[in-house]
Amino acid sequence: MFAVAAVVIVIAAAYFFFQRPKPEPIPEPGRPIETVAPAQTAEERGDTAREMIAQLEADPDGPDFGEAHARAQDYLAEGRLADAQLLYFFAARGGYAPAAFDLATFNDPSRDETAPSLIAAPDPFQAYR
Repeated sequence: MFAVAAVVIVIAAAYFFFQRPKPEPIPEPGRPIETVAPAQTAEERGDTAREMIAQLEADPDGPDFGEAHARAQDYLAEGRLADAQLLYFFAARGGYAPAAFDLATFNDPSRDETAPSLIAAPDPFQAYR
């Protein structure tokens, strides 16, 4: 009796473990497939910020995260969101607290602002991180 129960449990576990994932549904006819358009311009890709980060990292004294943060604020005011996002993140990862605080503020759901934002929707988990 115990052997039969063990076999049934092993078969059930194998069924659930080796079960194939279900294929994604095919879109309805006439409905476009949703895709993300690749960034086309240097501004959309954040090329200016990437160049600045490379210059800051090449500094023999180490990167000036305060400068990166200040430039991020300038880019945000200009509406250059990709450049601003990259520089805020670079400065925050470098341990520059004001940049980390600003990133958390952008993700705070209680923040009600109509100015351009780096994110589409607030995310409390990202604000906490």
